[in-house]
Amino acid sequence: MKAISIVKKLMENLPKYTTDVSSVFNPETISITGTTVSVMKTAHGLVNNQLISVVGTKLVNPVSSLTVDSDDIATVTTTYDNDLTVGYQDTVRLESVLEPTINNDYALVEQDDSNTFYVSDFVFAGTIPNDIKLIETRTASIDCFTAITFVDVDNFTFVSDFEIDDDLEIIPSSVSINYNMRISRGADIKRLIDHYNAQTPLKLELRVVLGGTSINKSEDANTDSDMEQGGSNEWDGYLLTPFSVFCFQTLSSDSTGGAARDSMSDLRINLYKSILGEEIETNTVAGVNDSVYPIGDDAYEYQKGYYIHEFKFAQQIAISLGDTAKSDTTSVACNSVDFDIMETVDGQNILISGVAELRESI
Repeated sequence: MKAISIVKKLMENLPKYTTDVSSVFNPETISITGTTVSVMKTAHGLVNNQLISVVGTKLVNPVSSLTVDSDDIATVTTTYDNDLTVGYQDTVRLESVLEPTINNDYALVEQDDSNTFYVSDFVFAGTIPNDIKLIETRTASIDCFTAITFVDVDNFTFVSDFEIDDDLEIIPSSVSINYNMRISRGADIKRLIDHYNAQTPLKLELRVVLGGTSINKSEDANTDSDMEQGGSNEWDGYLLTPFSVFCFQTLSSDSTGGAARDSMSDLRINLYKSILGEEIETNTVAGVNDSVYPIGDDAYEYQKGYYIHEFKFAQQIAISLGDTAKSDTTSVACNSVDFDIMETVDGQNILISGVAELRESI
């Protein structure tokens, strides 16, 4: 497990829940062709290959028909296939410019197909306007963590993970482009503190530091050794790989230390949503045995100008035979065998000699 992999995962996920660790802007215009997204933002300030995290994208799907029954259940049909699923979305957003009173979140109660669905408590007196739109937040949208391609000072492009219908309109104000994310890695917390004090501190910065790796005894082992070669010629063991996320919070005065400490309760939840359950890549053959889990958190250091909080996590990594020197053991197999056999008077066969032609296999 590498610290840079953890940093990238936090850069990708944390902006979904907070803007405290990044700069952010909304595009003035945005369009998509295939998976290529074109963004216009006056003096965006980005450089070629700069990493961004795109979150919050909402799409406009026109409603072709809407009828309401006596129980205020509305039957809604969209012009293009929607991405709604009963049980996944609790509510859907409907909006109208002609009748703003319609603008609301409605409970999704049923779905006929990819175009028609039903919502409850649609209370509206009058003629249903013809400009109602479904505002969609799709899992398969342009939201992604990627590098940009610089076009000019006002324009850039990036490639999204999914291709969406070109007929669907993207709402520019809903798209948050997170950049200059203040999340990085370090080898030693003391050196990180020295570096932090030598610069102009920003509001909140996160630093990832790997902990010391230890060996965990296998539950299947039948001895007290941490790792052992089992009867089936398998190597059995696990690495415990802890890491810490140190949060540096700038203080304006000593009196703000308590507020900084309290803010860590909110950050804890955002960090958990961003990293717990993720499987950070490893370079072992067996790979990850378990996803990231929390160990705890506490205040690390409090000075006049800053407060540092440490969040501790770990991941368990399996080690198998393929991660050992035995993975390269040469085995020998017989390709062909010739025997000289003599039959005795009483009919018994006696082996006189045998020659085997051998081949090596790895």
